[in-house]
Amino acid sequence: GPLVLELRWGPVLRDLDLHLFIRSMGDDPTQHIGFGSLQGSLVEVPWAEWPRDITTSPPGVEQISIARWLVAKYDVLVHDYSGSSALPQGDVTLRMISDWAGEERVFAPGDGNGRWWHVCRIDGSNGRIEEINRLQTECPYQI
Repeated sequence: GPLVLELRWGPVLRDLDLHLFIRSMGDDPTQHIGFGSLQGSLVEVPWAEWPRDITTSPPGVEQISIARWLVAKYDVLVHDYSGSSALPQGDVTLRMISDWAGEERVFAPGDGNGRWWHVCRIDGSNGRIEEINRLQTECPYQI
């Protein structure tokens, strides 16, 4: 079923961006939904959409919706575009909202450095969510 990824941040941070990287199991290249790439579509492949970049914050909210699942791995990442050295614990959350999984909330880790938060990986073939919840200095994908 459908899933909504909702990134929320408070007054400490100025600009965060939500990203979704879709790695198909075949020869298809990784698709990137989010700032600096595709907006996506809910009515055709990749069945995922990021409506817009939020630039009037804080506080801020960005969303990516997934209407249908591909046989693929979905990596959810958050980029601190404003350039802070760490994401303050409790000030940044990602909610995953769906009929099949209910609502799950992940908080940014309180330790580590880096402008990229690798939140989780979702297996599109079975809906399994692997929480990664790690800060890193570089995006694991080419943007």
